[in-house]
Amino acid sequence: MFIGISAYYVYIALKKAVRNVRARESVSAVGAGIAGSMTNTVLVFLMLYLVYAQRVVEVTGAGFKAIVITVFTTNAIAEAVVSALITTAIVLALKRYKQYNTVIEES
Repeated sequence: MFIGISAYYVYIALKKAVRNVRARESVSAVGAGIAGSMTNTVLVFLMLYLVYAQRVVEVTGAGFKAIVITVFTTNAIAEAVVSALITTAIVLALKRYKQYNTVIEES
């Protein structure tokens, strides 16, 4: 639930903040994709820490900080980049589709 909310508000905020009309949609979509991905990662780690921190440390033999740092530097960054790319492609395609259908309906 929080993923969509955070992505939406980042999208709206960036859309208002970016002055360049041509880049506005792309920058907003990239930011929303990254925000959604990072929200997911942070909330998963928060719940992991609150519920299973002791067990995770016992099973892995590493400190919880080491696990978080490892995952953030490997998985979270890659996930954010892929999410930004996919989100941007979908948003731009949806915008073009809506514009095309609006033009057809008017004629």
